Amino acid sequence: RQDNRQSFFQEWQQGYSVALNKQKHNDIVIWHLEAYGGLMPIWAAVEILDFGKISRLYRGFEESLATRIANEFGSGSYFLKSAVSSLNDLRNHVAHQSRIWNFQYPISPTTRIKKLPPELLHLHALTDRAVHKLAARLSLLLWFDREDRLRINFTRRLFQVLNQLPASTSISLTSMGHSIHFQDSSLWKDFRPSNGI
Repeated sequence: RQDNRQSFFQEWQQGYSVALNKQKHNDIVIWHLEAYGGLMPIWAAVEILDFGKISRLYRGFEESLATRIANEFGSGSYFLKSAVSSLNDLRNHVAHQSRIWNFQYPISPTTRIKKLPPELLHLHALTDRAVHKLAARLSLLLWFDREDRLRINFTRRLFQVLNQLPASTSISLTSMGHSIHFQDSSLWKDFRPSNGI
């Protein structure tokens, strides 16, 4: 670049160096410092990174690498970058114990129909307001958890939590951003609300 501003990667590297320094007593960091002079393969480096740094790292990848990773999830890089950014936004709200149910999140996944994986086509039917709510993010998590990829039974546990919510006019699936067609998605087809929400 012609100006004095740092490149995206240089900025990310500075953040990585700070994270590495904070974790200098971590066994993984100590071992790589001693054995490899501090050079860490990506599988080890992600152990010391927060989700925000991982999200920014993926967004900064060259398109060929970002596409290869996205293909592993059955999507394109454009969509996956927006999905990861959206989940980082949700993670920050959860970490800071902020309101999540009917909050309007500033960062949202793309809903352009040509960019959406088949299981998430229901997001295209959401209004602009609804796509900024919790339901779109829960759909992303369900999508990542297909075939229990997360190994935490997330889908089953989410449906259990939703069914434990009290019946109330203030708590509804539409208040968290669901359209009436959300069960058209294979991700939500097994959810049967038993509490009137």
